[in-house]
Amino acid sequence: QDYFIHTNQHKVEIEHLGHLIIVVIRTLIGFVLLIAGIIMLVTPGQGIITIFLGLFLMEFPGKRKLELKFIKHNPTFKALNWLRNKAGKSPFTR
Repeated sequence: QDYFIHTNQHKVEIEHLGHLIIVVIRTLIGFVLLIAGIIMLVTPGQGIITIFLGLFLMEFPGKRKLELKFIKHNPTFKALNWLRNKAGKSPFTR
């Protein structure tokens, strides 16, 4: 709910080998979703949503700035809160 309020930069802290493996797998899945989303832009499918999902799963420098830029866009913010409402979660605050 308050994910976008905290202004501190997100840093991945690798504590042990298992955590490193999880971060690498998450980033690979995010990359595959990003590529699939780009392909879906020219073929039938939900390309934009898949691209966003892939970007938010990946770990890369500047990710927090990109997230904040997306959340400042009113239609995107409303769509995220609509999805949270459907899932029974409280809305995001900015």
